[in-house]
This record gives sequence, structure tokens and C-alpha cells, in this order.
Amino acid sequence: MNVSITVRHCGETTTLRAEAGTPLAPLLREAGLLTLPCGVGKCGKCLILAATEPCAEERALLGDAALASGLRLACYTRAAEGLDIALPQAGALRVLTRFAQSDYPFRPIVERRPFVMPEPSLDDQRSDLQRLIDACGAKGHALGLGQLAALPAFIRNARSNGGCGFGLMHGETLVGYTASDEAYALIVDIGTTTVAALLVDTAR
Repeated sequence: MNVSITVRHCGETTTLRAEAGTPLAPLLREAGLLTLPCGVGKCGKCLILAATEPCAEERALLGDAALASGLRLACYTRAAEGLDIALPQAGALRVLTRFAQSDYPFRPIVERRPFVMPEPSLDDQRSDLQRLIDACGAKGHALGLGQLAALPAFIRNARSNGGCGFGLMHGETLVGYTASDEAYALIVDIGTTTVAALLVDTAR
């Protein structure tokens, strides 16, 4: 049985018809009135105002205060005759584009450790890898094949800079090396429908 649903949005009123019991989210999306929902009832962003009895999923995602104000989720609200709903005003729901700033102890998993590597001699015939491990004060390494293959050229180029460089340490294990004194960290917030990322210069 088809039923009529009244939708109030941006000062306008729209009447939609749908099969009774149909979830409102796809209906509103087809009408171009809703673009945020994930479509599987997990994100909690398909907010509407409706005088319906909240289901268990809505209680878990929204909380008592939101439910008391009349907020419901279109994914879980079903079409019924005479149902009257309202949609948030444009711009009321926004994607986070700025991070809150606060001070915190910086304890990276990988430490950038400076080293100065002496040139080889007849009295020092250690391999390039062993000389790098020793210069960094490491007890072992976990370098990949690509890093091992590039190591001889890296060491030769480091000589032009007085043998200086930086070992990337995980604990006492050498996991990488670099000649750059720049150090960046990527902070990523992976949400249900959006991903926010911030590149941080850890040296500043």
C-alpha cells in the first residue's frame, strides 16, 4: 500500500509517496533531499526530525538527549501514512576540516637518530651495513631489500656531507635511513563516510 509522507526542508514542504514500511533514507536520497547517509545504518548522519518511536539502533547511535529533541535516523524510520518529518537546514551538518590544537608529549614510534660515519680504511673493513648499524648505535636492522640495495650509494653521497645522516630507529633496531633533516607525521582520522588527514612538521 502506498502512503503519503510530508517532508519539510529549507522552508518548503514536499510530499512523497512510497510503499508502507519502506526505509526513508533511499526515498529521500532519490528525491535529492539527503546525501549524507552511508546507506547501511552505521554512520548516524541521516538525521531527521520525526515523532516516531525510536528503535534500538537509534537509541545506540543518537543517545537520550538527541532522541528527546525529536531526532531520528532516516535509515531506520519507515514510511507510514501521515508521517510528517523535517530535515536539517543546509549547512547544519558539516564535515570536519580543521583539527583542534593542543599540546601533548611527542613520543614517536620511529626515532630519527643522527649519525656521523667515519670513512673506511685498511684498519676498518666493516661492510657498509655494519658500519651504518654501528654509527647509529643499533643492535640490529630490519631494512628492506630496496634499502639494502640503495645503501652503498647513500653512504657514498653522505661522505660529501661529512658522513652525516639520520638513522630511523624502532627501539634499538635500524628500520631506515635518510640524509634529510626534515621529519613529518601524518595524522589520519578515518570515519564512516569521510577521512580527514593532517600533515605535521614534527621538528617545529
